[in-house]
Amino acid sequence: MVMATEPRIPCYKLGIRFGRPDVVKRILASERTGFYFAVLQEEEVGVSDPIRTHRKKQRQFKTQRCHRTLYPREAQHRIASPRH
Repeated sequence: MVMATEPRIPCYKLGIRFGRPDVVKRILASERTGFYFAVLQEEEVGVSDPIRTHRKKQRQFKTQRCHRTLYPREAQHRIASPRH
């Protein structure tokens, strides 16, 4: 069992790795930056095993809303640029 803990921030090094300087901007624009997960219970997982979600009765905070809150469009260019 795993739990999403925090969103990932794409690194400028992805642009170097893929030979595309615009790759970070493209990832941010897709709003699919990914999340880090914490392992709550170790289990064996197979390739064809289904993924099920467990929902609490708390208010849900959708991943897209989280992304838009953390990375508003006007701030995305700063994230996509290498830091020197």
